[in-house]
Amino acid sequence: MTDKMKFGDFEWPHNPEKIQISYQNNMSTTLFPFRKCKTEITAPGPRVVTGNGRFTGDDALFYASKLCNLKNLQAPKKLKLPLTEPFDCVLSKTVIFASASENAVLYEFEFIEADTEEDTSLTHTVDVKKGDSVYSISARTGVSVDRLLKLNPAIRDPFNIPIEKVVI
Repeated sequence: MTDKMKFGDFEWPHNPEKIQISYQNNMSTTLFPFRKCKTEITAPGPRVVTGNGRFTGDDALFYASKLCNLKNLQAPKKLKLPLTEPFDCVLSKTVIFASASENAVLYEFEFIEADTEEDTSLTHTVDVKKGDSVYSISARTGVSVDRLLKLNPAIRDPFNIPIEKVVI
């Protein structure tokens, strides 16, 4: 017997007809004079889970409504897919289609893996040099732009760094 798909407390009555898991790396590109650039993988990107299916029977609208209400969850929840270990995700998209059949509702979904691990090993700082931007610090340290902005909330403009040291 195959496990049923589950997100938080919501369990699908029947697994979706299609489930696709995509993997993509986070990339950083540094531009140099004379139209040269360097592109690097800065970190593994999140898994993105998409799929579709149908709810059928007298409770089809009930399940469709419950699926739509999951979008209101702000905190990541465990997503359990058939034949995989659960991992933390957020529901980023839900689409519901009316069906010609009275007792069927078609749906699509998209989940994005959540970064729930706090990495305390990156707690040192680097000095901000004159003319530095978040992009130049990212290129110099190998820390992604997204991570730098997350660790340094005082930076509102990536080209104007108002602090003398940046946490990486």
